[in-house]
Amino acid sequence: MIFVISLILLAMVSPCVQSQNGPGDFLAPHNAARQEAGVAPLVWSNEQEQDATNYANQMRGGNCPLKHSGRPGECLFWGSGGAWTAADAVNDWISEKPNCPECGHYLQVIASDITQVGCVRMICDSGDTWIQCDYS
Repeated sequence: MIFVISLILLAMVSPCVQSQNGPGDFLAPHNAARQEAGVAPLVWSNEQEQDATNYANQMRGGNCPLKHSGRPGECLFWGSGGAWTAADAVNDWISEKPNCPECGHYLQVIASDITQVGCVRMICDSGDTWIQCDYS
């Protein structure tokens, strides 16, 4: 009986977590920043999402070291615990604007020569959150 109740509760909670981390949840803050910067919106790329997923899966073990893959066009986010969302990561990158509007993650988000993005959010073996977006 407890097992059944647990499954029902999990089913009720899972869509909420998932609904905060889908393609639209990544695109909305990206495109709001891009609109403010006067550049065209990004579109979702399944290919970039798969590239991000492949690399993120390599980092899953332990505490997910925040280490770039070495490929151009990549933003990484790590957060303690599992509650971090797509918007948290993208807004963190955008928050770099006042400090350095022409460098770092913010520039990647608003670069006019970038047209596509694909992202992944995963929970590390440690229980922490890894979020990655790849751009093209």
